[in-house]
Amino acid sequence: MKNEYDKIKELERQKQMLESALAQSQLKILCLESTIKAANEYYQTDLKKTSTPKHHEGVSANSVRFKRSARVPESNLSTLWYQPSIP
Repeated sequence: MKNEYDKIKELERQKQMLESALAQSQLKILCLESTIKAANEYYQTDLKKTSTPKHHEGVSANSVRFKRSARVPESNLSTLWYQPSIP
């Protein structure tokens, strides 16, 4: 009886962990989609369809270099904004 009880508790714990991981994944997707939307508005393009912004037409995606626009503390690396710089 106790073994069955432990098994149920373990399954409930696993379920809670999976639900938490799913929620984190959904938040990450929402954040990335918001970032793409903001970039689309900034560059006036659709990044899901194109790999090179409109104002960089004729420049291959490989030749565009990126630079950091401002110093950001290392604890905030996930929110860095990079601006392209054409050589």
